[in-house]
Amino acid sequence: MQIPLFLQTYTQDHKVELLTRPHRSLQIIGFLCLVWGLLIGGWGLVTLLGGAPDRGINATYFLFALGALLLGFQSILFGVRRTVDYYMSWLMITDQHIVTMTGVARVVRKLDLDISDVHGVEETLAGRVLGYGFVNATGYSGERIARVPVANPHKVLALATRSGRNLAAPADPQKRH
Repeated sequence: MQIPLFLQTYTQDHKVELLTRPHRSLQIIGFLCLVWGLLIGGWGLVTLLGGAPDRGINATYFLFALGALLLGFQSILFGVRRTVDYYMSWLMITDQHIVTMTGVARVVRKLDLDISDVHGVEETLAGRVLGYGFVNATGYSGERIARVPVANPHKVLALATRSGRNLAAPADPQKRH
């Protein structure tokens, strides 16, 4: 996988241990919300614009159609946001850093593994079923990495923890004594 241009700055003189996008469920949820929004919003729009001209539509039916139109529009916006989040987000673990890049604005957050604490995995019920979770890492200054849903979060946690421990260990075994 090719390293995005915005993340190449953090790979100079560092070995990339992991480079991943968010879990595929983010893309699937975005697509389903887009389809749902188009169906419900389209029904609401057709109902509002194409009401029977001789009878009109009663107030309850009008409000129901208007609500469907608004729900469809909101679902489309949510779906677009989730899809953009999937294609614009990355999680990278090098031998020295954890780096996340999220959103269209390319918000990049970096935590040095030697001065941060990788302290666990957060999984929702849906995450347990679908196999994704969020790795929690906090710098000693209180800064946190962005929440990126990753596949196999326990493996990612073990990789980040192992990379952090390698920094703490001396390079030469003779220098331990």
